[in-house]
Amino acid sequence: MVTLAGGAQLGPYEVVGVIGAGGMGEVYRARDPRLSREVALKLITADGASSPERLSRFETEARAAAQLAHPNVVTVFDVGNHDGHPYLVLELLEGETQREILLSGLPPLRQAVTWALGISRGLAAAHDRGIVHRDLKPENVFLTSEGRVKVLDFGLAKLSEPLVSSAADRESPTATRGTSPGVLLGTVGYMSPEQVKGETPDARTDVFALGSGEAPMSLLAGGHLGPYEVVDLLGAGGMGEVYRARDPRLSREVAVKLITADGASSPERLSRFETAARAAAQLA
Repeated sequence: MVTLAGGAQLGPYEVVGVIGAGGMGEVYRARDPRLSREVALKLITADGASSPERLSRFETEARAAAQLAHPNVVTVFDVGNHDGHPYLVLELLEGETQREILLSGLPPLRQAVTWALGISRGLAAAHDRGIVHRDLKPENVFLTSEGRVKVLDFGLAKLSEPLVSSAADRESPTATRGTSPGVLLGTVGYMSPEQVKGETPDARTDVFALGSGEAPMSLLAGGHLGPYEVVDLLGAGGMGEVYRARDPRLSREVAVKLITADGASSPERLSRFETAARAAAQLA
């Protein structure tokens, strides 16, 4: 761990304090004196992140992410290196990750739709530029204090990919690894079938994450029907099935639409929407 004290300098940036830390590294509040603005500075300290080849890939990905100008994607201002550790300079956000919010319970249906639409639009902007996230999950979705959804960490997952894969790697519960055929990349529980197989991810890989697990579109059904008690199936077609369910929180019956294999979460890549733009169009 490379913990920086307040006042430390990383290039032109002055560290103000620590925001948090995670598996990939540490996040600091910093100040850019040239523009008199505060930024978030993400210092990558993950094991092996200083490999020249990984650093080169990381910088390429970071520059590509910096070209994304979309209200649902965190803005990348700069990229640099500090004592062999790469860092990203990002817009400073105030709010919580989707994971932090979900710890307090599932959101109302309307809120879930808003999240799903924002995430879909952010991913669609990335897919339009040929950028694939590869590791969409609640920790990588941020809800600002103004209510805007932001997708985080485009390109960071690629930094941790190994130069070669191994059977031991594939047994790891967290598989933040490669984009080459035969190499795993992603987080177990959110990985698409093609990632599990070690195949090359594409935009449809992000679409799978969008329609699976706790990330977004499945929240339209309370996270696999989460708090809702299913009474019966009303019908199916289009984006999925519609269930009659009971919401015990409100003691009333509701209709719950479950987004299924037809477009978002199909195990068959060819059966999914080609990009997140199609998913966004269905939600709008």
